[in-house]
Amino acid sequence: MRFFSLTLFLGLFLGLSAQPSLITPLGVEQGLSNNHVVSITQDRDGFLWFATEEGLNKFDGLRFTRFFKHTKD
Repeated sequence: MRFFSLTLFLGLFLGLSAQPSLITPLGVEQGLSNNHVVSITQDRDGFLWFATEEGLNKFDGLRFTRFFKHTKD
């Protein structure tokens, strides 16, 4: 009985597999203005805001909208 229980336990344990990672890296290739991110926050509408040395970036889950300061300011 002990052997059966151990075999059943190992069979169930080994049958489990890790879920694939759902983390997607975000960088300049995806539209971020700069890879050096200074700060990240999320607003009440769910948008992620990234502050970089080049400007402010809003991420809607699919694409970035970039905001730059005017050079005359």
